[in-house]
Amino acid sequence: MITGPEAGITRDSITLDWEWQGRPVRLVDTAGLRKRAKIEDKLEKLSGADTRRSIEHAEVVVLLLDATRGLEAQDLRIADLVVEEGRALIIALNKWDVAEHASSLFNGVKAALEEGLSQLKNVPVLAISAKTGKAVDDVLKVAFELRESWSRRISTGELNRWFEQAVDANPPPAPSGRRIKLRYITQVKTRPPTFVVFGTRVDQLPDSYRRYLLNSMRRDLKLARCRCGFPFARRKTRTTRGAKPNFTLCGVSESRGHGECNERRRLQDRRLGSLRTEPRRARCRFHSDSQLLPRRRSQIGRADRRGDARPEHGRARYSGPHHQG
Repeated sequence: MITGPEAGITRDSITLDWEWQGRPVRLVDTAGLRKRAKIEDKLEKLSGADTRRSIEHAEVVVLLLDATRGLEAQDLRIADLVVEEGRALIIALNKWDVAEHASSLFNGVKAALEEGLSQLKNVPVLAISAKTGKAVDDVLKVAFELRESWSRRISTGELNRWFEQAVDANPPPAPSGRRIKLRYITQVKTRPPTFVVFGTRVDQLPDSYRRYLLNSMRRDLKLARCRCGFPFARRKTRTTRGAKPNFTLCGVSESRGHGECNERRRLQDRRLGSLRTEPRRARCRFHSDSQLLPRRRSQIGRADRRGDARPEHGRARYSGPHHQG
């Protein structure tokens, strides 16, 4: 492994397997990344692609900065790339032994990270010196702590106890007077931790409330240093047995959106350019476009006796409000 103060010495990603305090470690030394517009050498393009591939397969990424130059815009782009890939991130300021105005430099780097990486708070920033060995062990210690948090799985019971407290402390808003109901939360994957919240009308939930839940989770469940996926899922609606038979043979009430049958009918109407002239009669997906079915149960019996409303594939059967054709 060749190192030096000049930029661009490392070309290929070099892998080194070793142990630290009895723990196996695989260290990958990669080439630096410059802006793509400034890259003209083909070899540098290949080195950059190799570095991105190493980031995709890493667990913890240590972004090494030059303390004599501070934090630059390209450094923030690389950090954002690491966070978007879902990797754990550590910022290490090298050459700290020759840095000037060390205190103001350290505070400035932390402030720039808070502003530039708004999706990730409390990124570990360490001042090290590769020449003297200052704080090198601290990098490995923080890396193992981050990896443990990044790989953590939280039980559904613990998650929902926290979720109930967070929602009770700050209930979701009610846009247009309709309450948003958040049912429960579960963890679907680790590395990084990803959680799904189920509820009704979650697509109307404002971003401010999503940030409130995410920040509360990071604070209460000690996930502040790793990025957490936090999607929301709409709860599937179910029809209940014994409902009033106020619908067509597809078994879903028009007042509830008429389900798949109504959606297919609208699409078919659009393609054929037809207009719906009878609001109390609806087409069913099991019948041809020209045949209309009566809505109510008593009308179905009369229509059957007259020979109307029979589909092309045979006699229309009806066994209750949940009949599917």
